[in-house]
Amino acid sequence: MLSPNQPLYIDPAKFQINGGTVYYACYLKGTHIATPVGETRIESLKAGDQVLTAGGGTATVKWIGYRTLFKKRIPEQDAKRAFPILFKKGCIADNVPHCDLVMSPGHHVFFDGYLVPAMALENGISIAQQFDMQSFQYFHVELEQFDILLAEGMPAESYVDTGNRRMFQNAHHVAMNPDFGPATGRPDIPGITLIRKGPVLEGIRAKLLERANWMQVPKGQKRAG
Repeated sequence: MLSPNQPLYIDPAKFQINGGTVYYACYLKGTHIATPVGETRIESLKAGDQVLTAGGGTATVKWIGYRTLFKKRIPEQDAKRAFPILFKKGCIADNVPHCDLVMSPGHHVFFDGYLVPAMALENGISIAQQFDMQSFQYFHVELEQFDILLAEGMPAESYVDTGNRRMFQNAHHVAMNPDFGPATGRPDIPGITLIRKGPVLEGIRAKLLERANWMQVPKGQKRAG
């Protein structure tokens, strides 16, 4: 449990979960989340607010977690799982996301019925890791029930506590609250499958790389894609 007197930064090289190192799963500060009254910056959301889900419904915000990372304090061996990944506008489909979207490497996005970690989709063209940021702040949205949000118009997961709540600076605020205990895993959502490797993932990567190459073609030479 974190105490209010502990430093805000937790060295990712020393923070372990079940014997393994943590992968950050968050949105970058400034990300717009779809709500019934329009898009709202993630850092402006609070418990009790309503957000839209990718399935067309609404969900209630339970908690907002956040943390700040500094480049000079991230060990080189942890860079790949700490620095944000940029999804360029339209890299998934036309107008999806509808503007550049930045999230952590371990955050899962929804694509063709699958939840896939952002770091598994990185191609260096349309989806690329940003190693030059000197500091950055991550935020995540926990809902009353796990669901798929719309971040800059792109479907991506809400937060689920799989034992990693301590990665947030403000985790101590709810550490003793029994309503904020860890889940056994991501709750199932009908029609959505979690993948992290295998031929299905390779097919998704190939599809997005093809689109990335198409995005680089001069506008006057493009066919619809």
